[in-house]
Amino acid sequence: MRIAFVHYHLKPGGVTTVIRRQIEALEGAAEVMVLSGEPVPEGFPATAVHVPGLAYDRLRDPAWTAGRLADAMMRAVMDHWPGGCDLMHVHNPTLAKNRLLTETLERLKNQGVSLFLHIHDFAEDGRPEAYGAAPYPEDCHYAVLNRRDLDLLRRAGLTAEGVHLLPNQVAAPAPAGPHGALGSHVLYPVRALRRKNIGEALLCSCFLPAETVLAITLGPNSSADRDPYRFWQDFAARHCLAVVFEAGINHDFAHLMQTARFLITTSVSEGFGFAFLEPWTAGKLLWGRNLGVCEDFAANGVDLDHLYPALKVPTEWLDCRVWQRAWIRAWNRSRTAFGRPADPQRAEAHFQALAAAETVDLALLNEPLQAGIIVRCRQSDHDRAELTALNPFLARPGKVPQAAALIAANAASVARHYGREADRRRLLAAYDRARRPVVHRIDRDRLLDAFWAQTPFSLLRWGSWTD
Repeated sequence: MRIAFVHYHLKPGGVTTVIRRQIEALEGAAEVMVLSGEPVPEGFPATAVHVPGLAYDRLRDPAWTAGRLADAMMRAVMDHWPGGCDLMHVHNPTLAKNRLLTETLERLKNQGVSLFLHIHDFAEDGRPEAYGAAPYPEDCHYAVLNRRDLDLLRRAGLTAEGVHLLPNQVAAPAPAGPHGALGSHVLYPVRALRRKNIGEALLCSCFLPAETVLAITLGPNSSADRDPYRFWQDFAARHCLAVVFEAGINHDFAHLMQTARFLITTSVSEGFGFAFLEPWTAGKLLWGRNLGVCEDFAANGVDLDHLYPALKVPTEWLDCRVWQRAWIRAWNRSRTAFGRPADPQRAEAHFQALAAAETVDLALLNEPLQAGIIVRCRQSDHDRAELTALNPFLARPGKVPQAAALIAANAASVARHYGREADRRRLLAAYDRARRPVVHRIDRDRLLDAFWAQTPFSLLRWGSWTD
């Protein structure tokens, strides 16, 4: 079987790591090559061809057209395999990072190329900047990372035969390097994007034992995340929080992982959820917020019952007028960003229902509102006690019964269901099915409505942090 992987770039990071691990999993079972929109890094573990027309729009020469890009991709494949490929495995094709790609894929499909479209991130999931006007490719196979996304695409029009569950591979942890660690620390191994809910991690750090530091590994790259990140850096410095930002720059990551007391996650959204699986393989306990993606892991024997589903704060602690203004602005902006009309009356009704409750989940608030909650807990023992009463897990962060047995059992489940051999079996089975024709299409309006209905409306996902 001959598989041609396609991606916008091969820079270090999430999707590139997935591609590398898929290549490793397919060794001896399939021939592979990769088409990349940016130059191929040295030491890449497979034949890879730079096709500049595949790059992000902001990096691509405007002279490229869909026809020219389809020809260049076909030529690259035919130069390597004169008989062509059996399948073109395209990663994240529905994001409008390259607005030629959708038409290009249609052209390739019409030329007889079998497409396998692997979605890691949905534009409909709070990414209006990546949402384009072109319809998604029809009558080809799709793959997703979790059952939630599988169900959403089925409800949006895809057939059971044409959409495949393909979770990511979780590799064994790297050996620790020679660099020293921070000492007594709890690790949040994350790039500090807004959706990683840094404010909640800082609040949780206030409940850690004395002399314990929260270490956050990396800062954000995107401009949208940079200002709120600096807000939290300044806030932590002003209030003398025991937090180290960008710990992964000056310390070996594997050593940070292996010397941590435990790992934490407070993210409000994950495409796959490596954070819920990787700690166990390193022999570490994970503590923090549970997400819907954890249902998949639980079905495969990974016990995450000790994670909390929400961090409740009293609504009376909030300035209701500030919260209301931010919420309604975000609601209306989220609709218009996706080409829908604003709906002020509906927005007001939704907010009033949220504000009428005695408590609200901290993850639904923006950074300034979260900061106010942290200040209250640091300045008032009464408020701190009230918050702990609402959220008993704050009294013992990182503490679970029979932790060693839980770590061992979860590590075994991760290795069995998300290791290289499991990835290999899933890939080959999906590729075999993906060579059969399907007739279906994604109704984009239904898909967007389904994402809006998925979870409570969070200002971290949909709002501006300055509202």
